Amino acid sequence: MTFLTNFFNKIKSNANSKSKRTEKTIACDGRNVYQCKSENKEAIAYFNMGVDKYELGDNQGAIAYYNQAIDLDPNFVEAYDNRGIAKYRLGDNKTALLDFNKAILLDPKCAEIYTNRGAAKSQLRDYQGALYDFDRAISLKPDYAEAYYSRSLVKSSLEDLRGTISDLDRAISLKPDYSYAYGNRGIIKSFAGDLSGAIFDLDRAITLDPQNGAYYYNRSNAKYSLGDTRGATNDLTQASKLFYQQGQTDNYNQTIEAMQMLKN
Repeated sequence: MTFLTNFFNKIKSNANSKSKRTEKTIACDGRNVYQCKSENKEAIAYFNMGVDKYELGDNQGAIAYYNQAIDLDPNFVEAYDNRGIAKYRLGDNKTALLDFNKAILLDPKCAEIYTNRGAAKSQLRDYQGALYDFDRAISLKPDYAEAYYSRSLVKSSLEDLRGTISDLDRAISLKPDYSYAYGNRGIIKSFAGDLSGAIFDLDRAITLDPQNGAYYYNRSNAKYSLGDTRGATNDLTQASKLFYQQGQTDNYNQTIEAMQMLKN
């Protein structure tokens, strides 16, 4: 049996289930995460319309508004950052990098932007460049759980299991309700042969996010390896229901195949 990971959508669990991702979407009004540096009210208005589009899942519409914000204020850091995020979501990682590079030139001490650029570099398989960006984000913001989590994904891709678990441990210590970190640590523990530890982490991930089918699927792997065929079947059944309800066709089909394997 294989694993369904929560790695980059999610930024593939998927990521979202994703990624849930590490990026922040910033609005220059009552919703702001940090204060916008632009003083151009018209640019800010377009920026906020871009945020609204992004939150509705309309990345192209968001980019159009960010373009207008940048035309009005060429030094609008958050507009470059958010436009890069929208491009990342569309899979346009090369031009997303250009936006993150510009944002970093304008604000070289923003940990979130380095983390976003690191995610784009990782998608382009520039793992060393991604590690640099995540290291930089952590140096700027040592309590940034998402940066540790994102760095763990790169270390996993480089098959550095010890480093991966270390970063996930740190992310969880900083953010105890981080379901993705528990889910991915469970996967890594399974690879490392710590099946009981894997089940513990996946139990926690499910408690935090019971609608994520990947957690049930991955827990079924660990249970099956421990000889708990009934428990594995129950988890696969729950995973298949969630994937079907959420329209995750590929994951649903993979889960059905796994269930057929258990029956044979």
